[in-house]
Amino acid sequence: MNKAIIIIVFWGQFGYLDLLAQTDLPAQRPPDFSLSAKYDGGKQYYFTELYISSDSCFYRRNNQGRKYQKKFRLSKQQLDFIYNSLIINQLPKIETELSSDILYDRGGTMMAFGWSQTTQSFDVNDAYNSQVKPEWQAKWQAFQNDLRATIKHKARKKQFWLF
Repeated sequence: MNKAIIIIVFWGQFGYLDLLAQTDLPAQRPPDFSLSAKYDGGKQYYFTELYISSDSCFYRRNNQGRKYQKKFRLSKQQLDFIYNSLIINQLPKIETELSSDILYDRGGTMMAFGWSQTTQSFDVNDAYNSQVKPEWQAKWQAFQNDLRATIKHKARKKQFWLF
């Protein structure tokens, strides 16, 4: 039994290290790591914004003029979980494509994350004319689910919409 656990842990670490090599991200979350996300409702008068860093976080929502804002903090473990999800879901590698049609009313989600005073930054744009390629949708959704699960209780709102 102990041998099986050791093998699983070793394989898990090896797989994680392989993902690190594929994404070119530091193994540990940089202290000045930050993430910002915005969901835009397109022609609807609706948007949400999220900002996360080690010293402050906020969530804002505007639903047809009804505004809600909540400031909060995340623990080191929660920040590490979000950062590890970036690595596991390979966010820096997610590919997008531009639509050949002009889309006037498509909203969507845009995310940017980085560190070192934004000298290292990445973004994923799944809004307006830009769409995450189908082969990357599962990883994109998995990261959004991890992020949503981590901060949901922090917003303290019965109806929590982010993306």
